Amino acid sequence: MLPISSIFNELKRRNIPCTDIMHLGANLAQGRQEYRDNGVKDILWVEAIPELARHLSSVLSKPSDTVLQAVLSDTTGQVINFNIASNRGMSSSVFEFKEHTKKYPHISMEGQISLSTTTLDDVFTSNQIEYNKYTVMIMDLQGSELRALRGASKILPHIFAVIAEVSCVELYKDAPLECDIDRYMAEQGFSKLMASYTEYQWGEALYVRERGEDEAS
Repeated sequence: MLPISSIFNELKRRNIPCTDIMHLGANLAQGRQEYRDNGVKDILWVEAIPELARHLSSVLSKPSDTVLQAVLSDTTGQVINFNIASNRGMSSSVFEFKEHTKKYPHISMEGQISLSTTTLDDVFTSNQIEYNKYTVMIMDLQGSELRALRGASKILPHIFAVIAEVSCVELYKDAPLECDIDRYMAEQGFSKLMASYTEYQWGEALYVRERGEDEAS
């Protein structure tokens, strides 16, 4: 996986603003201290599981941390069965396991909850967040990264860097692969700067918006 310090050092070297970020798929906000150590001031945390979102809201200080509950997708209002994983919810997803079961047999789906999807654009609108508030997007959505990106058409033009969990194999049934995300990000004006993978053929990729000389100063 890509070390947070390496990512932020590279962003700073490229003069990419990275003090205000969003982390989509918060779980227990495991990377919070590392973000703070690397100069991040404001963080928007978005978590799908209501119980975890309520927990984060109670333990994270505001206004530097904002916690919202949402199942991010490319449509708003679709009722789905959200799969809850046994590893403290970390592998929970709108998708069912596929290769994930073979590679991580000790992790199982232990239940489902009925939730409604929303787009990130609608999350920002309903919470009166400016589309240009955050400049870095971190995505840990267990297969839903591409759907969430497609649902952020108003926000993505203001984003300078995206760190996304990617997979070269179908860990989740019917979930988009890294090549699909690569293609979409290229269409949106991003290039893949670096990536790191686990032995199980999934990992993280850093996409950076291609900027003109007038933007880089």
